[in-house]
Order: sequence, then C-alpha cells, then structure tokens
Amino acid sequence: MSWVDAVYNASMILTGICPVSHLENDSTKIFASFYAVYGGVVILAITGILLSPIAHRILHVFHLKEND
Repeated sequence: MSWVDAVYNASMILTGICPVSHLENDSTKIFASFYAVYGGVVILAITGILLSPIAHRILHVFHLKEND
C-alpha cells in the first residue's frame, strides 16, 4: 500500500466516512483526505463555539459563593 492510500484510508477511518467508490488518481485521494479531516475539524470547532455559552452557564451554577 502506498503512502497516499494509507493516508486516504486513515483519514476516512478517523472521520468515520466510509469510501463509497474507489478513487483512481493520487491527487483525488489526497484532496479527499484533507477535505475529510478539514470537515471534521470545522464541525468540532462550530460545535465548541455553539456550546460554550451553555457550558459557561452550567459552570456558573456550580460556583460556590465565598462567605465574607
């Protein structure tokens, strides 16, 4: 297995995308690999940005007030 095929298979396994069709060119495999990893990073970033205010409010609920 060449390194291009290995990277392609690893990125598809990492992102949970099963390849539907076999890609013939190395350039398409490299593009699909980077696109899959980029898409996964974007989804994680957007989810973190959207859920951070909720997590912030939950942490405020658990905050204990100090006695003066």
